[in-house]
Amino acid sequence: MTEPDLNTLLEENLHLVYSIARSRFPSHAADPDLLQCGMIGLWEAAERWNGVTPFPAFARPCIYHNMIDYLRRAKLTEEPLKEQEAPSDEDARISEMDLSARICRVLPPGRERELLLSLADGMPKRALADRLGLTGWELTRKARAAWHKVQKEGDPV
Repeated sequence: MTEPDLNTLLEENLHLVYSIARSRFPSHAADPDLLQCGMIGLWEAAERWNGVTPFPAFARPCIYHNMIDYLRRAKLTEEPLKEQEAPSDEDARISEMDLSARICRVLPPGRERELLLSLADGMPKRALADRLGLTGWELTRKARAAWHKVQKEGDPV
Protein backbone atom coordinates (compact mmCIF):
# COMPACT_ATOMS: atom_id res chain seq x y z
CA MET A 1 0.00 0.00 0.00
CA THR A 2 1.39 3.40 -0.95
CA GLU A 3 1.78 6.16 1.60
CA PRO A 4 -1.04 8.34 0.17
CA ASP A 5 -3.39 5.33 0.21
CA LEU A 6 -2.39 4.58 3.77
CA ASN A 7 -3.02 8.18 4.88
CA THR A 8 -6.41 8.20 3.15
CA LEU A 9 -7.39 4.93 4.83
CA LEU A 10 -6.35 6.28 8.24
CA GLU A 11 -8.25 9.56 7.78
CA GLU A 12 -11.40 7.77 6.62
CA ASN A 13 -11.37 5.51 9.68
CA LEU A 14 -10.21 7.92 12.34
CA HIS A 15 -13.72 7.89 13.82
CA LEU A 16 -13.17 4.27 14.90
CA VAL A 17 -10.66 5.38 17.54
CA TYR A 18 -13.07 7.87 19.10
CA SER A 19 -15.97 5.46 18.82
CA ILE A 20 -14.14 2.67 20.64
CA ALA A 21 -12.83 5.06 23.30
CA ARG A 22 -16.35 6.39 24.00
CA SER A 23 -18.08 3.02 23.97
CA ARG A 24 -15.51 0.81 25.72
CA PHE A 25 -13.72 3.27 28.02
CA PRO A 26 -16.15 6.14 28.70
CA SER A 27 -14.36 7.34 31.84
CA HIS A 28 -11.06 7.60 29.95
CA ALA A 29 -12.40 8.69 26.54
CA ALA A 30 -10.85 12.17 26.81
CA ASP A 31 -7.40 10.84 27.78
CA PRO A 32 -5.04 11.93 24.98
CA ASP A 33 -2.68 9.04 25.69
CA LEU A 34 -5.50 6.54 25.30
CA LEU A 35 -6.51 8.12 22.00
CA GLN A 36 -2.89 8.09 20.84
CA CYS A 37 -2.66 4.37 21.61
CA GLY A 38 -5.85 3.89 19.62
CA MET A 39 -4.28 5.78 16.71
CA ILE A 40 -1.26 3.49 16.86
CA GLY A 41 -3.60 0.49 16.77
CA LEU A 42 -5.34 1.99 13.72
CA TRP A 43 -1.99 2.51 12.00
CA GLU A 44 -0.86 -1.06 12.81
CA ALA A 45 -4.14 -2.39 11.42
CA ALA A 46 -3.66 -0.39 8.21
CA GLU A 47 -0.14 -1.75 7.84
CA ARG A 48 -1.28 -5.37 8.22
CA TRP A 49 -4.61 -5.16 6.40
CA ASN A 50 -4.98 -7.77 3.64
CA GLY A 51 -7.67 -5.94 1.69
CA VAL A 52 -10.09 -8.88 1.84
CA THR A 53 -11.76 -8.24 5.20
CA PRO A 54 -13.64 -4.94 5.55
CA PHE A 55 -11.17 -2.54 7.14
CA PRO A 56 -13.35 -1.36 10.07
CA ALA A 57 -13.95 -4.98 11.14
CA PHE A 58 -10.22 -5.66 10.88
CA ALA A 59 -9.15 -2.48 12.67
CA ARG A 60 -11.51 -2.49 15.66
CA PRO A 61 -9.76 -5.32 17.56
CA CYS A 62 -6.33 -3.77 16.92
CA ILE A 63 -7.47 -0.40 18.26
CA TYR A 64 -9.24 -1.93 21.24
CA HIS A 65 -6.28 -4.12 22.24
CA ASN A 66 -3.83 -1.22 22.02
CA MET A 67 -6.10 0.85 24.25
CA ILE A 68 -6.57 -1.92 26.80
CA ASP A 69 -2.81 -2.53 26.88
CA TYR A 70 -2.26 1.16 27.62
CA LEU A 71 -4.81 1.14 30.45
CA ARG A 72 -3.29 -1.99 31.97
CA ARG A 73 0.21 -0.52 31.84
CA ALA A 74 -1.04 2.76 33.30
CA LYS A 75 -2.74 0.91 36.13
CA LEU A 76 0.41 -1.07 36.91
CA THR A 77 2.54 2.06 37.13
CA GLU A 78 0.19 3.91 39.49
CA GLU A 79 1.54 4.38 42.98
CA PRO A 80 0.42 1.51 45.15
CA LEU A 81 -1.98 2.33 47.94
CA LYS A 82 -0.52 2.56 51.39
CA GLU A 83 -0.66 -0.78 53.06
CA GLN A 84 -3.25 -0.95 55.76
CA GLU A 85 -2.55 -2.67 59.00
CA ALA A 86 -3.86 -6.19 59.10
CA PRO A 87 -6.85 -6.49 61.42
CA SER A 88 -6.01 -7.95 64.79
CA ASP A 89 -7.49 -11.25 65.90
CA GLU A 90 -9.78 -9.30 68.21
CA ASP A 91 -11.07 -7.15 65.30
CA ALA A 92 -11.65 -10.26 63.20
CA ARG A 93 -13.56 -11.93 66.04
CA ILE A 94 -15.73 -8.82 66.54
CA SER A 95 -16.38 -8.69 62.80
CA GLU A 96 -17.42 -12.36 62.77
CA MET A 97 -19.72 -11.80 65.74
CA ASP A 98 -21.23 -8.79 63.98
CA LEU A 99 -21.88 -10.88 60.86
CA SER A 100 -23.45 -13.65 62.93
CA ALA A 101 -25.62 -11.09 64.75
CA ARG A 102 -26.82 -9.65 61.45
CA ILE A 103 -27.66 -13.09 60.11
CA CYS A 104 -29.58 -13.99 63.30
CA ARG A 105 -31.44 -10.67 63.28
CA VAL A 106 -32.59 -10.97 59.67
CA LEU A 107 -33.18 -14.68 59.18
CA PRO A 108 -35.69 -16.64 61.24
CA PRO A 109 -34.52 -19.95 62.73
CA GLY A 110 -34.32 -22.58 60.05
CA ARG A 111 -32.22 -23.83 57.19
CA GLU A 112 -31.23 -20.44 55.76
CA ARG A 113 -29.87 -19.23 59.08
CA GLU A 114 -28.07 -22.52 59.79
CA LEU A 115 -26.61 -22.54 56.31
CA LEU A 116 -25.16 -19.01 56.48
CA LEU A 117 -23.92 -19.36 60.05
CA SER A 118 -22.16 -22.62 59.18
CA LEU A 119 -20.56 -21.08 56.10
CA ALA A 120 -19.53 -18.01 58.12
CA ASP A 121 -17.89 -20.34 60.68
CA GLY A 122 -15.82 -21.86 57.88
CA MET A 123 -17.57 -25.19 57.44
CA PRO A 124 -16.72 -26.73 54.05
CA LYS A 125 -19.57 -26.54 51.54
CA ARG A 126 -19.48 -30.24 50.74
CA ALA A 127 -19.78 -31.24 54.42
CA LEU A 128 -22.61 -28.75 54.97
CA ALA A 129 -24.45 -29.94 51.85
CA ASP A 130 -24.20 -33.54 53.05
CA ARG A 131 -25.42 -32.59 56.55
CA LEU A 132 -28.45 -30.73 55.14
CA GLY A 133 -29.17 -33.36 52.48
CA LEU A 134 -28.62 -30.94 49.58
CA THR A 135 -26.60 -31.09 46.39
CA GLY A 136 -23.75 -28.64 45.96
CA TRP A 137 -25.79 -26.62 43.49
CA GLU A 138 -28.82 -26.44 45.81
CA LEU A 139 -26.60 -25.34 48.69
CA THR A 140 -25.05 -22.59 46.57
CA ARG A 141 -28.45 -21.40 45.38
CA LYS A 142 -29.93 -21.34 48.89
CA ALA A 143 -26.86 -19.64 50.36
CA ARG A 144 -26.96 -16.98 47.66
CA ALA A 145 -30.66 -16.30 48.26
CA ALA A 146 -30.14 -16.13 52.03
CA TRP A 147 -27.15 -13.83 51.64
CA HIS A 148 -29.13 -11.46 49.41
CA LYS A 149 -31.87 -11.40 52.04
CA VAL A 150 -29.34 -10.50 54.75
CA GLN A 151 -27.89 -7.74 52.58
CA LYS A 152 -31.31 -6.37 51.64
CA GLU A 153 -33.02 -6.49 55.02
CA GLY A 154 -30.06 -6.16 57.37
CA ASP A 155 -27.39 -3.54 57.69
CA PRO A 156 -24.96 -3.48 54.77
CA VAL A 157 -22.45 -6.26 55.25
